[in-house]
Amino acid sequence: MKKIGQSKIVNLVVSLVIAILLAAYVSSTKQGTATKNGGSTNFSTLIPEKRATLKVPLNLQVDSDKYVVIGATSTVKVGIEGSGPLVTAAQSHNDIQASVDLRSLGVGKHNVKVALRGVNSSLTSTVTPQTVTVTISQKKSVKLPVQVSFDKSKIATGYTVGDTTSDPKNVTISGPKANVEAVSYVDAKVSLDSGVKQSVSQSVKLVARDKDGNAVEVNISNPTVNVTLDVEPEDSKKMNLSATINNGDSDDYTITFDPKTVTAYASSDILKSV
Repeated sequence: MKKIGQSKIVNLVVSLVIAILLAAYVSSTKQGTATKNGGSTNFSTLIPEKRATLKVPLNLQVDSDKYVVIGATSTVKVGIEGSGPLVTAAQSHNDIQASVDLRSLGVGKHNVKVALRGVNSSLTSTVTPQTVTVTISQKKSVKLPVQVSFDKSKIATGYTVGDTTSDPKNVTISGPKANVEAVSYVDAKVSLDSGVKQSVSQSVKLVARDKDGNAVEVNISNPTVNVTLDVEPEDSKKMNLSATINNGDSDDYTITFDPKTVTAYASSDILKSV
């Protein structure tokens, strides 16, 4: 009986010591985790988070055969936040797409929400601006000839510009109906230095202009054209050839010319003196 009692006491003491040790271990583990997590037991915070802002093109979903959109921004800012590796991957590949759906809307002014696609579901995202204001207008297209223009004062005295050519000769302008109907001509203005005496070939940017010469905002099928100005003397004069004999008598020779005449080019004042 004495041995049995002593055995129970020993077992109780051992159990108590084990319980104390287990409690101490669990407490120290919790404290260590809290310290690593800055006082929080949220294990997800072990992965560092990151923020970034991306510049994303804004896609306009519209029937481009019938309508044009005015006033829409070309890009939006997309803010993303989450685990560092995911944010870094989004920055590297930039697969995020921003768009506004205008296909169910008609002519007029509309305020539409920007939608995002391609954002990883584990990331938090925001877009700025969240909505955009756009104006939908009926589209019109017309074909017009290119008109070449230049500053005549840059051409040297005694010279003139003969033919002017552009390649292509005609272009198509398109845009809002009101803008297209306001265009009177498509201008290819050649930039010249002073005193030009030779023909000029140049790549020229086209500008659509109204009847008063003001620029009109439209799309042009060929933004630039190749222009050639044929610069030549202002006047010409056909003259007969004659021979002057040195150290001899002209009666001793028979002189013929082929051709018999030549044409001289110069200003009218100079040709009169020849």
